[in-house]
Amino acid sequence: MTAQKPPQRFEPEITAFYCIYCGYMAADTAG
Repeated sequence: MTAQKPPQRFEPEITAFYCIYCGYMAADTAG
């Protein structure tokens, strides 16, 4: 699974949400 980069707008809210989302997906994929 390739990690996709967030939008070029590095906003704290978007970054935090993306980190949580990516972490959740990674954990879900790992089983």
